[in-house]
Amino acid sequence: MIVKTKLSEKDYINASIAILFARSYTRNFLGIACVVILMNIISGIVRSGLVIANVLPPIIILGIFPAVFYFSIKRGYRNNKRMNESIEYNFMQNDLVVTGESFKSELSWNKVYKVAKTNKWLLIWQTRQIANAIPINNIAGDDLTKLKNILTDNQVVNNL
Repeated sequence: MIVKTKLSEKDYINASIAILFARSYTRNFLGIACVVILMNIISGIVRSGLVIANVLPPIIILGIFPAVFYFSIKRGYRNNKRMNESIEYNFMQNDLVVTGESFKSELSWNKVYKVAKTNKWLLIWQTRQIANAIPINNIAGDDLTKLKNILTDNQVVNNL
């Protein structure tokens, strides 16, 4: 089974965000940070009323991290020529061959950490930190079934 894809800058940004939020510790940290900041804002309002000095710093902090993340992803896409190459994923029974215009990589299924499907992405996790992203709309419906069979036969953790 062969899947061909090419990620635009927008796709790459969306894939990076999907990979970031696919990690449970990212979601947990973000949830705790939002609760702490919200509690800080509420306690500031209760103590001294609605004062901009109590509300503005947490809002700035909440805005800085996503902005830095977004612009670092954009910079990474522009600086790495491999990011906008056409990539071909060849899903075979014993391994996965990833071929770009300037590289070729072969991964045996026992070295793949897991494969996860989101609403818009198929994420092939090489490790707990590194994932390849394939847009779901590039994969035919029956190909997902074939891939699930390959992954199940090779005992790869997946949610297909």
